[in-house]
Amino acid sequence: TVRGRFTSAGLCFNSDTAAANSLDDYEEGTFTATLGMTSAAMTINGTSSWTGYYVKVGSLCHVHAYITVAVTDNGSGWMYIAGLPFTSHNGTYSTIGITHDTLTDQDAENGYVQPGNTIMYPVQENNTVATTPNDDGATRYLMFGGTYRTS
Repeated sequence: TVRGRFTSAGLCFNSDTAAANSLDDYEEGTFTATLGMTSAAMTINGTSSWTGYYVKVGSLCHVHAYITVAVTDNGSGWMYIAGLPFTSHNGTYSTIGITHDTLTDQDAENGYVQPGNTIMYPVQENNTVATTPNDDGATRYLMFGGTYRTS
Protein backbone atom coordinates (compact mmCIF):
# COMPACT_ATOMS: atom_id res chain seq x y z
CA THR A 1 0.00 0.00 0.00
CA VAL A 2 1.38 3.38 -1.01
CA ARG A 3 1.46 5.86 1.90
CA GLY A 4 3.52 8.61 0.30
CA ARG A 5 4.77 9.59 -3.14
CA PHE A 6 7.24 12.18 -4.40
CA THR A 7 5.93 14.04 -7.42
CA SER A 8 6.99 17.23 -9.18
CA ALA A 9 4.58 19.04 -6.80
CA GLY A 10 6.35 17.72 -3.69
CA LEU A 11 5.60 14.98 -1.17
CA CYS A 12 2.04 13.64 -1.52
CA PHE A 13 0.32 11.37 0.99
CA ASN A 14 -1.73 8.21 0.38
CA SER A 15 -3.29 8.40 -3.08
CA ASP A 16 -3.74 12.21 -3.08
CA THR A 17 -1.44 13.68 -5.74
CA ALA A 18 -3.07 17.14 -6.00
CA ALA A 19 -0.37 19.83 -6.00
CA ALA A 20 -2.40 21.95 -3.55
CA ASN A 21 -2.23 19.17 -0.93
CA SER A 22 1.44 18.30 -1.28
CA LEU A 23 4.18 19.12 1.20
CA ASP A 24 6.30 21.31 -1.04
CA ASP A 25 8.36 23.36 1.39
CA TYR A 26 9.92 22.34 4.71
CA GLU A 27 12.80 24.02 6.47
CA GLU A 28 14.11 24.33 10.01
CA GLY A 29 16.94 26.29 11.50
CA THR A 30 17.96 29.18 13.70
CA PHE A 31 17.61 32.95 13.54
CA THR A 32 19.14 35.83 15.48
CA ALA A 33 16.65 37.76 17.59
CA THR A 34 17.60 41.33 18.51
CA LEU A 35 15.86 43.91 20.71
CA GLY A 36 15.18 47.41 19.50
CA MET A 37 13.17 50.55 20.21
CA THR A 38 11.20 52.55 17.65
CA SER A 39 12.72 55.90 18.72
CA ALA A 40 15.90 56.12 20.84
CA ALA A 41 17.93 52.94 21.37
CA MET A 42 18.03 51.16 24.74
CA THR A 43 21.27 50.43 26.61
CA ILE A 44 21.89 46.69 26.99
CA ASN A 45 24.51 45.18 29.30
CA GLY A 46 26.09 42.11 27.69
CA THR A 47 24.77 40.38 24.61
CA SER A 48 22.29 42.12 22.34
CA SER A 49 21.32 39.13 20.18
CA TRP A 50 19.90 35.71 20.97
CA THR A 51 19.43 32.49 19.02
CA GLY A 52 15.86 31.62 18.10
CA TYR A 53 14.60 28.49 16.37
CA TYR A 54 12.11 28.00 13.56
CA VAL A 55 10.28 25.39 11.52
CA LYS A 56 8.73 26.49 8.21
CA VAL A 57 6.18 24.36 6.39
CA GLY A 58 4.72 25.92 3.26
CA SER A 59 3.86 29.53 4.05
CA LEU A 60 3.64 29.02 7.83
CA CYS A 61 6.63 29.65 10.07
CA HIS A 62 6.74 28.63 13.74
CA VAL A 63 9.31 30.49 15.85
CA HIS A 64 10.45 30.38 19.46
CA ALA A 65 13.22 32.10 21.41
CA TYR A 66 14.33 32.87 24.95
CA ILE A 67 15.90 36.25 25.65
CA THR A 68 17.89 37.07 28.81
CA VAL A 69 19.06 40.65 29.12
CA ALA A 70 19.89 43.48 31.52
CA VAL A 71 18.74 46.93 30.36
CA THR A 72 20.00 50.09 32.08
CA ASP A 73 18.29 52.67 29.85
CA ASN A 74 15.09 51.74 28.00
CA GLY A 75 15.46 54.44 25.34
CA SER A 76 12.12 55.63 23.99
CA GLY A 77 9.29 54.44 21.84
CA TRP A 78 8.03 50.87 21.59
CA MET A 79 10.15 47.78 22.11
CA TYR A 80 10.35 45.24 19.29
CA ILE A 81 12.11 41.98 18.53
CA ALA A 82 13.73 41.96 15.09
CA GLY A 83 15.33 39.20 13.05
CA LEU A 84 12.45 36.78 12.48
CA PRO A 85 13.63 34.32 9.82
CA PHE A 86 11.12 35.17 7.04
CA THR A 87 9.22 38.26 5.97
CA SER A 88 5.61 38.03 7.11
CA HIS A 89 2.75 38.15 4.63
CA ASN A 90 2.00 41.74 3.69
CA GLY A 91 -1.46 42.60 5.01
CA THR A 92 -1.65 39.77 7.57
CA TYR A 93 -1.12 40.33 11.31
CA SER A 94 -0.13 37.22 13.27
CA THR A 95 -0.10 36.83 17.03
CA ILE A 96 2.86 35.45 18.96
CA GLY A 97 2.43 34.13 22.49
CA ILE A 98 4.72 35.28 25.28
CA THR A 99 5.02 32.54 27.89
CA HIS A 100 7.46 34.15 30.33
CA ASP A 101 8.01 37.89 30.69
CA THR A 102 9.95 39.86 33.27
CA LEU A 103 11.56 42.06 30.60
CA THR A 104 8.67 44.38 29.76
CA ASP A 105 7.31 46.78 32.34
CA GLN A 106 3.70 46.18 31.24
CA ASP A 107 3.42 42.35 31.57
CA ALA A 108 3.19 41.37 27.91
CA GLU A 109 1.39 38.08 27.25
CA ASN A 110 1.33 38.27 23.48
CA GLY A 111 2.64 40.21 20.56
CA TYR A 112 2.07 40.65 16.86
CA VAL A 113 4.23 40.21 13.79
CA GLN A 114 4.22 43.35 11.69
CA PRO A 115 2.89 42.68 8.15
CA GLY A 116 5.56 42.69 5.44
CA ASN A 117 8.40 42.68 7.95
CA THR A 118 10.55 40.50 10.24
CA ILE A 119 9.59 42.29 13.46
CA MET A 120 7.44 41.24 16.44
CA TYR A 121 6.02 43.79 18.89
CA PRO A 122 5.16 42.61 22.44
CA VAL A 123 1.95 44.29 23.66
CA GLN A 124 0.46 44.96 27.09
CA GLU A 125 -1.76 42.40 28.76
CA ASN A 126 -5.44 42.97 27.80
CA ASN A 127 -4.48 45.90 25.56
CA THR A 128 -3.09 46.81 22.15
CA VAL A 129 -0.44 49.21 23.46
CA ALA A 130 3.18 48.26 22.85
CA THR A 131 5.65 47.82 25.69
CA THR A 132 8.97 49.17 26.96
CA PRO A 133 11.65 47.17 28.78
CA ASN A 134 12.39 47.35 32.51
CA ASP A 135 15.58 49.38 32.83
CA ASP A 136 16.65 48.58 36.40
CA GLY A 137 19.82 46.75 35.30
CA ALA A 138 18.60 43.39 36.64
CA THR A 139 18.69 40.32 34.40
CA ARG A 140 15.25 39.99 32.81
CA TYR A 141 13.63 37.33 30.61
CA LEU A 142 11.28 37.07 27.65
CA MET A 143 10.24 33.73 26.12
CA PHE A 144 8.02 33.74 23.05
CA GLY A 145 6.69 31.34 20.46
CA GLY A 146 4.08 31.24 17.75
CA THR A 147 3.26 30.81 14.10
CA TYR A 148 3.01 33.48 11.45
CA ARG A 149 2.23 33.50 7.74
CA THR A 150 5.10 34.31 5.41
CA SER A 151 5.00 36.12 2.08
